[in-house]
Amino acid sequence: MNEGRPDTPQRIARFLLVGGASTIAYVIGVAVLVELLRMDPNLAAPLTYAALLPLNFLGQKFFTYNSRLPSRSEIIPFLAMHAITATISAIIMWAATEKLGMTHWAGSIIIAIVAPVVNFAMLEFWVFSDRQDKS
Repeated sequence: MNEGRPDTPQRIARFLLVGGASTIAYVIGVAVLVELLRMDPNLAAPLTYAALLPLNFLGQKFFTYNSRLPSRSEIIPFLAMHAITATISAIIMWAATEKLGMTHWAGSIIIAIVAPVVNFAMLEFWVFSDRQDKS
């Protein structure tokens, strides 16, 4: 096993720190765009999500997984993972605000619960999987 790779409990704790910071930034970002700039929540949500991608990648790669693989081998799966999560998030925000009559706050809270679960599973088993330890 790669000596630099944290064990599973450490990865979970580190993921929660990086993801928690990203989630807080996401909720604040959407709120600023919607409340202060009067942007439609269905546009604010994906824009905020995309703006946070670089910091999230760096945090997960170096802090959570201590990955030693070249970033170029991980960036495509990472971006694909986030495209999946962004799509799920957009659907949730649309359904919450347009179909269920909820506020963007409710949509953001639902996304803040669903997105981390989806992301951790994909990071763990795809983006930063143990493939680096088997070479």
